[in-house]
Amino acid sequence: NHVGNWDVTLENKKTVASGPLLGTAGQPRRIEGMLNIEPSDAGKPLEIRTNYLAQGDLQLISSSLQKMP
Repeated sequence: NHVGNWDVTLENKKTVASGPLLGTAGQPRRIEGMLNIEPSDAGKPLEIRTNYLAQGDLQLISSSLQKMP
């Protein structure tokens, strides 16, 4: 079931990735992906956000970013 959405924004304006958050019946699941940031956007504030639809339970256990060469 759909419990929310996630997105990644630059400067809280430009959405660079987004998707649904689906219920997992209490079992931890991973969301993984790659983001390509244009050179002109380098150094701008990046925000990972969740939007909870108040249906069921939403828990964010951890998040991480890795710069790829």
